[in-house]
Amino acid sequence: MAKSMPTHINLLINSSLSLFKDKSIGSQIMRLRFILAGLYEKRMAAQLLNGKEGSCLNRLMKQRPETIGVLIWPFQCAQWQASTRLERIINHCGVIDSLGPPWDFSVDRRLVLLNLDEISTGLRVVLDQPVWFMREGLLTINLFIDSLRVFSVSFTFFRDKDEKLYTIIGGVQGRDIDDALDIYRNLTKSLHGLRPRDFLLEALKIITSIIGSNEMLAVSENGRYHHHPYFNKKIKKPGINYDEIWSERGFLKINDDFFKFNAETARRDIETIKPNKRSMYRKRFELIDNIELRLRRDISLISPIEMPDS
Repeated sequence: MAKSMPTHINLLINSSLSLFKDKSIGSQIMRLRFILAGLYEKRMAAQLLNGKEGSCLNRLMKQRPETIGVLIWPFQCAQWQASTRLERIINHCGVIDSLGPPWDFSVDRRLVLLNLDEISTGLRVVLDQPVWFMREGLLTINLFIDSLRVFSVSFTFFRDKDEKLYTIIGGVQGRDIDDALDIYRNLTKSLHGLRPRDFLLEALKIITSIIGSNEMLAVSENGRYHHHPYFNKKIKKPGINYDEIWSERGFLKINDDFFKFNAETARRDIETIKPNKRSMYRKRFELIDNIELRLRRDISLISPIEMPDS
């Protein structure tokens, strides 16, 4: 035990210097906080830093070493302590290892899950691991139009002690670009009234069902990582309200920090829909059913690719 301590301290010191590079007093304080947190959570921090060669965890820490920053900064839920943040990342990587291809792709590759040119030219559903969403989830499902990322939902897998597999959504993000509203309006029309955000959530439900994850949690407005004290209230409060999103999509609030998807509200009975909207809903349901058929048939054949992003 004593022999491993210097190695662990050295790893923490080196990580702290990489994360907080300038020589300001603030950075020195953050480095000290980081090292102390790493010593307090020694077992979990060491597990994160020393993943088995070739494993998802080992690959993640080689390609994105800043992940160890979760010792002091938030991940997915603002209320999670460092031990939970570390455990969730380790747990997620364990799930990825158990799933194997195509899920175990490197952070510089993407999986094109669906080509949807028949809906809108250049429209694709893409799975990737963008660094700017790393606090909201280790995987992100996106709608792309050609190389333009137009909407994203970030999530992480979690397997509990009873082997139940959860999908935990930590982030929903559109684009702040000049023609975003026009893009979303046109896509909503092409998707038979489904907003891009809601279409992505439907796609995510299908994908997670395919791998056996039938439990879906989503972080509440209160639980969003922006509210963590790490940011000292300096981060701008986002305009989108997560509680409203989840309530609209049939999620039920289970505590202050999370909503849970209620499968019983997954699809409306067509007879309860106004007659003048039934045709649109039928087309919407047919679209979702067709996407599920395609994903179940093709997902094991998908290979990671390099792909431009704008």
